[in-house]
Amino acid sequence: MFIRDKDLYFYPESFNIPDEFKNNYSRQELNYINELQKFLLFIELKDFKNSKEYYSIEEKCKKLLAKDKINLIDKAKITYLSKKGQKINYQDMLVRCHNERYAKYKNYGQLIFPKEKIENITENGQDFLVHYSPFFKNDDDIYSTIGHKYLLKDDNYNILASIEIIDNKKMKFKDLNQTMVIGIKDFPKYKNDIKKYYIELDKNFNDESFIVYEKIKVLEKF
Repeated sequence: MFIRDKDLYFYPESFNIPDEFKNNYSRQELNYINELQKFLLFIELKDFKNSKEYYSIEEKCKKLLAKDKINLIDKAKITYLSKKGQKINYQDMLVRCHNERYAKYKNYGQLIFPKEKIENITENGQDFLVHYSPFFKNDDDIYSTIGHKYLLKDDNYNILASIEIIDNKKMKFKDLNQTMVIGIKDFPKYKNDIKKYYIELDKNFNDESFIVYEKIKVLEKF
């Protein structure tokens, strides 16, 4: 079974890979298909269906082609109807391309978090994100993300919320304090957990290492 991107694009609602064929694909390929399908459904893209006018033309062509004898006039009609049908099919696809939800979210970035973390943001009032990279140099200026908007996805690529960055700054990890982390019930445990995580990324990470702290606001919950 060979999957083409356009199969998924044109039929996101009904698209499905039978279990017996999934072993033909790598984990990366299946993740890509799953993520793309979830996004197409998020922007409410429906299975493609031509307009009534197109199906009316198609039916007329079938009747002409079903005749025992096709004369020159019939051939001319079939040619005319085929070209008209192609034009209408193109117009039907153009209508599909004008998707308002895609236009709204096309410039949003995408962040993947465990579902529990997203719920902490949307339900418990967590109003910040913290980032660290082993490649982040202590003396580098950070790139401002103020005004940037993101869709929050869980580990299965379900889109659960959208956020906007309202402030960001570079700071030392040791300066991250409880007043900055609204929505976190056990701050010492939280700070210790993320420190362990950052050390796994970079064994040289320590309290003097720089992180990026971003203030966020929830725009929508889905």
